[in-house]
Amino acid sequence: QSLMLLKASVLSASLLATSRRNLFKNNFAYTRKMASAAVTSLESGLIFRQLFEKESSTYTYLLADPDTREAVLVDPGDDANDLAALVERERATVKAIYATHGHIDHVWDAARIQREHKCRVGYHPDGVPMLTTPNFFKEFGFNWEIETVAADFLIEETDSLTVEGVDFQVLHVPGHCPGSLCFFERK
Repeated sequence: QSLMLLKASVLSASLLATSRRNLFKNNFAYTRKMASAAVTSLESGLIFRQLFEKESSTYTYLLADPDTREAVLVDPGDDANDLAALVERERATVKAIYATHGHIDHVWDAARIQREHKCRVGYHPDGVPMLTTPNFFKEFGFNWEIETVAADFLIEETDSLTVEGVDFQVLHVPGHCPGSLCFFERK
């Protein structure tokens, strides 16, 4: 289980521990092709929800302030209906999208969500070519098309990035993909 979470770019050490406990305790609610595991909150109190897209084995995360319901989506996958239902169910206002990296299965719905929610998008500078070049993936032989999405802000490695009132350390972890990021909650 932890390898799947790491592959999906682990958000934090406490997230990993919390997820392991809850993945074994919670029942998964399967929809057509998505599984949703509800973890009540991170140790910081931030609401944490994850969606699992079974076809690509990719996680999308929603982090929301429990009081204001302002939220950040991390790695929006490719099932718009389930993602929209999650945002509505949590009564969340999406303020930003963070891409842990530019692979298509982590950003498929980013441009649509940005447009619909009028939110900001951020990712590492090394992800710019993948996310802003039309037909980028086709140039490498993949028959995939996504709508390009320009960054409203770039995310670099830093000791402190505040997400809805919670402090994260951002680690640049290239290897899987240029510009891969990990968000580490220190609490």
